[in-house]
Formats: sequence, C-alpha cells, structure tokens
Amino acid sequence: MAAETDPVRPDARPPASAAPEADKKAPYPPPASLPTQSGPLGIRFDFNRGARLVLPNRTEGKWRVCLRDLDTGNILF
Repeated sequence: MAAETDPVRPDARPPASAAPEADKKAPYPPPASLPTQSGPLGIRFDFNRGARLVLPNRTEGKWRVCLRDLDTGNILF
C-alpha cells in the first residue's frame, strides 16, 4: 500500500503506521554479547532476553545443566 501525500501539504509525512519496520527503535537496548554474571568455574549467565548460559570449554562434553524454579522445583530447561 503506497503512502498518500496530502494535496494541500505536499511536504506532510505519511502516517506513522506506514513507516518501515527497519526504522522502528527497539524498546530496550540489546543484551551484551556475553552474559553479564559470572559464576564458579568460569560459568557466565544472565536472564537478558531469556536464560543465557555460557560454559567454559576446558571440560568439553562434561557439563550437564538443569535450569529449575527453586520455589516450585519445576524444571524449566
């Protein structure tokens, strides 16, 4: 759908709903590329845009991770 211009005011901008998606600003800044919290053994984690977890490579294939709600005991992941 092409944006229509006002014949009385040719310099008028199209309505905000006609703006392309790329021009919209995100409501929050993007999260850091690496999780911001550090834990034991070089583990890094945070909850920016969901649970994010980075495990060190020194014990490759030896990690087992379970994320759960401490109040209910429900396993989240």
